[in-house]
Amino acid sequence: MITVEYDIREDQPEGTDVFVLETSSVPLIEKLVERRYPHLSQIDAHTIAEFSGGNARIALALASRIEKTETVAGLNEEELFKRLFQQRHDPDPALLLVAQSCSLVYSFDGETFEGAEAELPILGSLIWKSTDEMYAGVAELKQRDLVQARAKWRAVLPHAVANRLAKRALQTIPPAKVKSVLVDNAPERVLRSFSRRLGYLDDSKEAQSIVKAWLAPGGLLSDLPNSTELGRAMFANVAPVAPDVVLAALENALTGADDAALGRCGHFVRLLRSLAYEPSFFVRSLALLAKYAARPSGDTNDDDATGVVESLFHIVLSGTHAPVEIRVRVAETLLNSEEEALRSLGVKVLEALMKTEHFTSHYEFDFGARSRDHGYYPADGAQVRAWFDSALKLASRFALADNPMAAEVRKAIAREFGGLWSYSGQAEQLDQLARAIAATAFWRDGWVAARQTCIFYSKDMDSELRQRLTVLEEFLRPKDLVSKVRGLVIGDRAGSLDLDDFDDEEDDDEGGSDPTARYAERAARSEAAIHDLGQDLAADEDALKSVLAELMGRNPKAVTLGEALAEAAESPRTTWDAIVAQFAVTENAGLQLLGGYLRGLIKRDAALAGALLDEALEHPALAAWFPVLQSSVDIDQSALGRLHRSIELSNAQITTYYGLAYGRVSDNVPGPEFRDLILAIARQPGGCAVGLEMVSMRLHSDRSEKREPLPEIREAGRLVLAAFEFQKRDERASREDLELAIVVAASLTGEEGALVAKALCRKLMMAAKSRHISGHDDDDLVKALLKVQPLVTLDEMLSGDPESQRASVRLFNDLLRFRKDVFSVLEDETVISWCDRDPTVRYPLAASVALLFKRPKDGAPHEWTPLAKQLLERAPEPHLVLTEMVNRLRPSSWSGSLASKLEGRLKLLDSLPGAGSPALEEPMEAARTSLQARIDAERRSEQEEDRERNNRFE
Repeated sequence: MITVEYDIREDQPEGTDVFVLETSSVPLIEKLVERRYPHLSQIDAHTIAEFSGGNARIALALASRIEKTETVAGLNEEELFKRLFQQRHDPDPALLLVAQSCSLVYSFDGETFEGAEAELPILGSLIWKSTDEMYAGVAELKQRDLVQARAKWRAVLPHAVANRLAKRALQTIPPAKVKSVLVDNAPERVLRSFSRRLGYLDDSKEAQSIVKAWLAPGGLLSDLPNSTELGRAMFANVAPVAPDVVLAALENALTGADDAALGRCGHFVRLLRSLAYEPSFFVRSLALLAKYAARPSGDTNDDDATGVVESLFHIVLSGTHAPVEIRVRVAETLLNSEEEALRSLGVKVLEALMKTEHFTSHYEFDFGARSRDHGYYPADGAQVRAWFDSALKLASRFALADNPMAAEVRKAIAREFGGLWSYSGQAEQLDQLARAIAATAFWRDGWVAARQTCIFYSKDMDSELRQRLTVLEEFLRPKDLVSKVRGLVIGDRAGSLDLDDFDDEEDDDEGGSDPTARYAERAARSEAAIHDLGQDLAADEDALKSVLAELMGRNPKAVTLGEALAEAAESPRTTWDAIVAQFAVTENAGLQLLGGYLRGLIKRDAALAGALLDEALEHPALAAWFPVLQSSVDIDQSALGRLHRSIELSNAQITTYYGLAYGRVSDNVPGPEFRDLILAIARQPGGCAVGLEMVSMRLHSDRSEKREPLPEIREAGRLVLAAFEFQKRDERASREDLELAIVVAASLTGEEGALVAKALCRKLMMAAKSRHISGHDDDDLVKALLKVQPLVTLDEMLSGDPESQRASVRLFNDLLRFRKDVFSVLEDETVISWCDRDPTVRYPLAASVALLFKRPKDGAPHEWTPLAKQLLERAPEPHLVLTEMVNRLRPSSWSGSLASKLEGRLKLLDSLPGAGSPALEEPMEAARTSLQARIDAERRSEQEEDRERNNRFE
């Protein structure tokens, strides 16, 4: 079923797809009228279309009132409105008054006649009409299709008619009476609805006067920072009526506001974006938006102020008609600001000015009844070129100047380089700018951008533009050793250079070339180039000194460079000492260069590499990172001794030993030594999690290589599992669950694993009972336990006192609720065998946790599992099992209608195998009756909620 509503705004019913249909063009409406009413002349059809303002309903309603012998040509808007309102009836001043009064609110309660919630008496008092008279008038308006009804709610529609009536009402009803009835003494809902109607009356002097009075000192909406929810909604509603006054009020409230006040007023961000639509308000609106965007906390009540500001500087979908000259001046002001946060914002808006592609917007563009579009849109290529000419001139002034933002502006130019070169029509200016920047020093970001533009954009370029880009890339290409290292190894975009090298590349084949093979080939060439640079650096001490500090970043390419550096260093010890000295004085330095150096050195001089690692154990700068350094190379007997010594010294945090789990560095450690290392780590505070990961990764390697795990590895797994304690989970929860499952599956088989499995189950249930963990966090673990130790696991997890059993049932049901069927690893015979050991207790327990029904395929109805039938047939007291089954039919979570869901479960109950036995006849009937009663109650509740939620206009 498709329901067409005129205006739902934020009132979007759950589960409903909402499509916004914009007003149609006048020519389209004209054609629609001509086709539907062929007796009308073309002039009449055009007049009706113009009057409708693109609203097909108004146009068709008006056209239907025109007789074949009549014409509307020459009628003014007032006369056309009378035709639409009166239709074929005689003029009725009383009905017009009712329509005017009702139109002053966006919607009203048309069925409640008495009490605090009655709204017809309120609207009637505006025009001296009784409730009965108002009700009769509304009914007549509904007959004329000028009022819509949803349950008890009524609204004058369409809005073009309602707005016209409301403007006339404000002209004819004394302002004091309007204020008394709809403001001072009105219920909140009426006041809110009145403000919403005012928002559509921007061309009404009376509406503007009301809004100005509300915003004046001491007015209803004057205290903006401390507004209530109602006040905030009303302020947003009426903003389109007097945007100049609204902006002034915001300036008064926010100009001197502190961070806390701005935090309370984050809801104004989207409104300020709407105000910035007008060129005359752009600068003032941006000044306030910049205050939000520059807040240290960055919290604007879920409104992304920075994103809003950036959107206002895009060439399209900006939501403003401010010319580029104004936007450039604002960007320049921000870039010249004395505040660092505003300068950073200036870089972002400059980048937005230079953006050329991939424009999207999730912001609203409507603003009351004001005619609005998506903002400025260039009419032709000349306007596009003019826009980017202005943007690049601004970028040049800052990129080439000696100012704090020059480096960031150059980065912004590089980020937008590809689009600017390809689509802005300003490739020549960009070429000149790039050369000017590179004339002073190697511009790494520019060279990277040019290379990426060659790769990703050149296929769509004409030959002249492509050739110019090739020449520019050659000019920007690093020439000396230091520039080459900075270009290929150093920098936050180094990862994007995996496909780049320093030689000219042939064009990629467009046919059957394998992208994976091309990637691997280019990556290998890149690594070879970095290796050559490392060897060149080893021979150039001055160059190494120039870039050493920059090589302390956390760049994985520094590993290859360090390896080559060690292989070619004339004095490996001296070079190591230089690297360590730089590491010691660099804040938040990375270990990639040091690790790579050790990797290269151990191939050249293993004894020296071992000596350096021995020294690192107690080195002031390296001791805290020793486990990471040691994991850079293979773990031999000497390395094992150093690791044990490191654990004894406790100079390194236990988490640094995680590095031993990765990169297969521990794969070749003999079983006994691996077990002893795990035990030493697991004994340290927090070490159990490290040991668990090391064992799981070793087992993962064994599985990948199709090796049988060594007995000592299994033993290490049991030791870690025995020591494991469940803690409140963090972001590692899902990873830890998988690690536990891997270790359990490999280590807890047979009698050796039974005791550990029992203890682990006990700890798991204690954690679940105390709510330290959620059942869905540990599905892999539970499944592994059930697979390797099924009876032990069932005994432990479903035993104990009633409270413990309830905790167990809750855990298993949580797993099922998240569609994690841990019982799938168990054979039905295993479950039945376990139940038969204590059938009176266990059959109902099994029915409360096992998977009893499932869909054979997506979209198909649920079907009972074979296990459900066996549980019901073999239980000594089947009615207890049935009770648990019926309880399981009630979903713990759902989407859509619960009543419909339960109806499906009732059908499932009727198909339960074995339920037709005489012993279950009475319990089954009681279950059906109970479930049907629940369905009926839910259906009534849902219908009431639907009426309350959907049958309203605001």
